[in-house]
Amino acid sequence: MPQEVQGKVINLFVSGVPQPKGSSRAFMAHGRPIITSTNKNLKSWEGIVRNALGMASVDLIKGPVTVSLWFTLPQPQTRAAKPRSADPRKRIPVPDTKPDLDKLVRGTLDALNKVAFEDDARVVQLDAFKKYGDRVGVQIRVEELKENAVT
Repeated sequence: MPQEVQGKVINLFVSGVPQPKGSSRAFMAHGRPIITSTNKNLKSWEGIVRNALGMASVDLIKGPVTVSLWFTLPQPQTRAAKPRSADPRKRIPVPDTKPDLDKLVRGTLDALNKVAFEDDARVVQLDAFKKYGDRVGVQIRVEELKENAVT
């Protein structure tokens, strides 16, 4: 848990279906290496996140940061709540299937690079979860830390 916020805080909701950063694929084209993601929707998601940050006129944070990413995913019909089920996971369904939380985080952190903070190497603390809900997207909170604020 962060101890002290230095002052810069970015807090916004980005609407859209969050996209995971899948595996990367590399190949040679015209003698040059090309690296692409296996998720064809990732570039679009990164653009949506960057656009939302641009519309919010956020300032680049240059120091260490904590990041909270709270993903809300669309609930598939096959995972609808079944209140009378003997299986507790079916009573209140949780997204314990793909996309993986860590890949959702990677896809969104990469979109925040050079827009919200200098580099994702500056992230010293991370809080993330995923759930099903009607308001699909991600709540993003980035907080700049004072020196030695993380204990």
